[in-house]
Amino acid sequence: MAKVSFLKRFQDVSIAKKLYFTVGVMAVLIAFELFTLFFAIHTLSSVRAFVAGEGLWSKSEKDAVYHLRKFGRMREEKEYLLFQNFLKVPLGDHKTLLELAKQQPDLDSARQGFIEGRNHTDDVDGMIKLFTRFHSVSYIHKAIVIWSQADAGIAPFITIGEKLHNEINSTSPSQEKIEELLQQMDDINTKLTVLEDDFSYTLGEGSRWLENLVLKLLFAVALTVEISGLLLTISVSRSIQKGLDEIIDAFKKIAGGNLKARAKAYSGDEIGILANSFNQMAEELSETERQLETIFKNAPDAVIVMNNIGKIVRWNPKAEEMFGWTFNEVLDKYLHETIIPHKYRVAHQRGLKHFFETGEGPVLNKKIEITALNKSEQEFDVELSISATSVKGKHLFIGFLRDSTERKKSEGILKDYARKLEQSNNSLEEFAYVASHDLQEPLRTITNFVRLLEEKQKQTLDNTSERYMK
Repeated sequence: MAKVSFLKRFQDVSIAKKLYFTVGVMAVLIAFELFTLFFAIHTLSSVRAFVAGEGLWSKSEKDAVYHLRKFGRMREEKEYLLFQNFLKVPLGDHKTLLELAKQQPDLDSARQGFIEGRNHTDDVDGMIKLFTRFHSVSYIHKAIVIWSQADAGIAPFITIGEKLHNEINSTSPSQEKIEELLQQMDDINTKLTVLEDDFSYTLGEGSRWLENLVLKLLFAVALTVEISGLLLTISVSRSIQKGLDEIIDAFKKIAGGNLKARAKAYSGDEIGILANSFNQMAEELSETERQLETIFKNAPDAVIVMNNIGKIVRWNPKAEEMFGWTFNEVLDKYLHETIIPHKYRVAHQRGLKHFFETGEGPVLNKKIEITALNKSEQEFDVELSISATSVKGKHLFIGFLRDSTERKKSEGILKDYARKLEQSNNSLEEFAYVASHDLQEPLRTITNFVRLLEEKQKQTLDNTSERYMK
């Protein structure tokens, strides 16, 4: 579950962060590889320093034996002093061995011991770390045991040297005693030689073991770097490519007319956001398509869509109602095979061919009256308007047709009514003229007789009669 959660979170981070993460992981692995290489070189250098230190230890021990034997024969004090001087190397290493054997060693004292053993100062810290870190490794542990055994043989050397020095400087030195001490020294030297060889051989074995281990470790680290980097790169690139392929595939499907196609968002990064945005756009496009389809199906006029050679590719329900042909019946047919009357078909084909060849025609973006034919071979008048468009690089022509039979019938009725109304108005005007002429004469006669009566009877009329006369 934790792994799935991490992968899900990793998929949702931005592409830039994924790349930063990939580069960061590779940088860490490379840094680890470099650290391993540094550690290996440093460790091998420390082994080399121990081998060199053993050489110094062995040479100093052999030189001390040589000068002590020479002191026994020549009895010169300078040879004894040289013996003591050469023993400083094993004694310095002895000091370090004793200090490092403690639970909490004094590292400064251990460093000083190695320096007194004539080891290079640059190698001292590495030699101490090799002793403390790898003392449990079988080769290193065996070398330390041999070193301890050889170190234990230095103390008898010192004792033999002191006895030999005292014997030679005595008043009556015994040659037999001197030879005995020198023989003891030779016996110890023989044992030390074997230990020195074992120490060198063991360190050599340990060095080869460590070299093989380091090579394997470096190979494993390098392989891990390469595989991890490759896997991360493949994972990130596949994640990006997978999302892009999904979007491209959905785009091709939509371009092919499948508006239901959607791109699956596999992540929450920029590719996932792009997929969701594409899906939103596709949904809006699909909604627009549904709205246009609804408008097409519910249009009050017959809508016919033709391709660039004049074949019918769309036919709405109003066209089915108007012409009686279903869409499946007219699909991929020419207009002259369906709604053009027989007597006009030749002229229609000629005009349509001219239009497709030259782009010139009398009906484009204009309303014209034509005679159409329905499935029952009945002719009727329609009003036609054609417009041109381009969809997906293909030219389409859309025809809008409206049955003008009822409109023309209504126009005829209105014209007839207007004619009758005009006739009625003329009759009324004539009647008004006649009425005006015929009624004016009697009124003038009555007016004249009233005026005569008023003049004749003026003296005899009372106020009421006069008012009535007026």
